Amino acid sequence: MSFLASRKDGAALFVSRPRLQDGARAVASPLALVGISLILCGILGIAAYLACSLPPFVQFCSMVVLAGTLLVMHDLGVADELPFGVTPAELVASAIHSYKAFWSQFMLLLAIPDITAADISIVLQGLASDADEDPVLEESRTGLQTNGVACNGYNNAHTDPLADQPAHNDSFAVASNWLQQSHLTVGLVEQLQLYGLFRRAQGDQATDSSAHASDGAGGWLVEAKAEALCAYRNLAVAEARAQLAPALAEADPCFVAAYPQFAPPPRGGQWGMIVALVERRLPQQLSQHVASAHRRLLAISAALTSAAVLRAVMLRVRRSTPRQVWGWICAALCGSTTSAYLLALVKGLPLAWHVEVARRCELRPLMKRGGGAGHAVCRLEQYLRMLLVPRIHRPLLAE
Repeated sequence: MSFLASRKDGAALFVSRPRLQDGARAVASPLALVGISLILCGILGIAAYLACSLPPFVQFCSMVVLAGTLLVMHDLGVADELPFGVTPAELVASAIHSYKAFWSQFMLLLAIPDITAADISIVLQGLASDADEDPVLEESRTGLQTNGVACNGYNNAHTDPLADQPAHNDSFAVASNWLQQSHLTVGLVEQLQLYGLFRRAQGDQATDSSAHASDGAGGWLVEAKAEALCAYRNLAVAEARAQLAPALAEADPCFVAAYPQFAPPPRGGQWGMIVALVERRLPQQLSQHVASAHRRLLAISAALTSAAVLRAVMLRVRRSTPRQVWGWICAALCGSTTSAYLLALVKGLPLAWHVEVARRCELRPLMKRGGGAGHAVCRLEQYLRMLLVPRIHRPLLAE
C-alpha cells in the first residue's frame, strides 16, 4: 500500500509540475538520460551483432550503401535533378503512387465475392492499362485482335494461322447467328459497322452505290451500308471473320453475358475493371431477362390504364364532379402513353424509323472505338440504351 501511495504521490507531483515561463525549455532529469542511453546502447548492440553475423563482403557493401546514403542526404536537395532526369521528390511521389495503387488493387481483390482466376486476370489487365497512358498503345491494345480473341481471363491467341482457323470459324458462326436473331438490342450505327464487317467476311467488295442511291431514308441506308463495307476494304477475309465476334462484344453487352469468352479486355482504370467484373456476373440469358421485364411492365401498365379508364367511365355514369372525371381521364392518357412506349420496347420500332432519326441527326457508322476512361462510359450508355431505347424490329442482317 505504501508503494502504491508513493507512486500516486509521484504521479501527482509529475502532473502538477509547474510550467516554465518565458518559453524556457525543461531539462531532462539524469534518470531519463540514463534510460535513453540504455535504449540506444541496446539498439546499437543488436545492430552490431547482426552486422558481425554477416559475411565480410556483405558488411563492406552495407557500409558503402550507408556512406552513399549519408552523402546524398547531405548534399542533394529534394528539388535537385538527378542524372537520369528526375528529382528525388518525383521518385518519392512515384513510389507512393505505386504503393497506393498496389494496395487499392489488393483491397479490390479482397472485396470481390467468390473471386476466380478470371477476376484476378481482369484486375491485373486493368492495372496494366491504367499504367499505360499512350494513346497509340491503347489503340493497338483495345483494337480488334487478328490472331486471337482478346477477352477477360481468356487468351485464345495462337501463332499458327492454320490452328486459328477453326476457332475463328466457330466465333464467326456464333456472332453471325447472334446478329440474325430478332431480339438484337444493338443500335443502328453499331449494326452498320457489324454489317460492313460481316459482308467483308463473306468476301464482298466495296462498290460505289452513290449513283444508285435515291433521296430519303432508303438512299441514306444504302450509302451507309456502302460506307461501312468500304471501311473494311483493306481487311482480309480471314481477319474479318476473326474480328466479327470481338466487334460484336464491343457493341452488345448481351452477347458478352451469353459468351463471356469474347468479352473485351478491361480498360479505363478502376471503372473499367468494375464494369468488366460486373459483366462476368451477369446472367447468361440477359437479353431474355430484359425482354421479360419489359413485357411485365407492359402488362402492369396496360392493367393500370384499363383500371383508370374504367374508373373514369364509372365516375361519368355516376355524374361525379368534372374534376374527378378529368383527373382519371388524364391518368388514363398517361397510362396509354406509357403503355405505347413499353410496347415499342417489347416489339421494337421499324427500321425506317431508326433510319429517319439517324438521317436527321446526321449519324454515320464510326469505325473507331473509344478507349481509356471513355470505354466504361460508352459501356454504361449501351446498357441504358438496351433498357430504355426501343430496338430495331428486324435487324439489318436478318433481312
